[in-house]
Amino acid sequence: DNNDKVSRVETSKRIVVERNTIKPMAALKIEESVPDNTLWYTLNSGSTSKFDWGTASDLFNAAISSYYYDSANQRFVVKFASTLTTIKADAFKDLSDLKTIALPKHVTTIEELAFANCINLTSIEMPTSLKTIATNAFRKCNSLQSIIIPASVESIGDDAFFECSSLKSVRVEDADTPLNIGLSYGADILHINRGPFYFSPLQEIYVGRNIQSTSNGSAFRPTTWDEVAFANEYYNADNATAKVTIGPKVTILSDYMFSALPITEVTIPNSITYINRGVFAYCDKLTAISIPASVEVIRYDVFYG
Repeated sequence: DNNDKVSRVETSKRIVVERNTIKPMAALKIEESVPDNTLWYTLNSGSTSKFDWGTASDLFNAAISSYYYDSANQRFVVKFASTLTTIKADAFKDLSDLKTIALPKHVTTIEELAFANCINLTSIEMPTSLKTIATNAFRKCNSLQSIIIPASVESIGDDAFFECSSLKSVRVEDADTPLNIGLSYGADILHINRGPFYFSPLQEIYVGRNIQSTSNGSAFRPTTWDEVAFANEYYNADNATAKVTIGPKVTILSDYMFSALPITEVTIPNSITYINRGVFAYCDKLTAISIPASVEVIRYDVFYG
């Protein structure tokens, strides 16, 4: 198409580029089953002994009104005296026996390290009220296999899902507003300026909205591919493969968005108008890609390496 602008394509691989139109993937729904101001969780060991959290005000923004084991449903029930909006920093950190947890609606914030090192956590139900997943919130949750990011989420901090060694599937739900991938520049050694899924071996990615990088709250353009949402050299192991699906609300592919992923196939929907630099850089296993007529600009180094 004469409207396309291609500055430079560098690659040692043969890439087949062709026009195509696709139908959008059917959306998954997030079911909210947890009553207001109530939190459910289960333990990997099957124990019926409650966690001793100490001072609840250090963990949640609301006071606990009751806390018991529900033997009929084999889960713990934590009820709060007022609206629960915040899971505070370190709230569940290092609770290695935690297996599943369901958060109620009205929760807006999961603070830094809230679930870090919960090595047996297999699933978390996030409410559609959630807005912020902070830096290192789920760091080294090694049993977590899949995650759905609700459309309500506005920002995810760096290393939020760092080294979740079983995390294979991520779905970013469709939304009209961009998802901010935030980097934190601070004295804390854990603030090391990387994307949220660094060292988590994703195999299936669904992106339903534009992705925007931010640094300390301000938009910025990444200069390296380890600062973006999904890119990670760790994925390119010899036996690794990844599938990327882009939803119909995405209009821009941001800088280095999928670089260094072992992508074998990807179809770009006809909602895309702009492909930024390095989007598929170092995607060594990508041999074919379909680009629709809607794309107006393709920046440099899209297929570099």
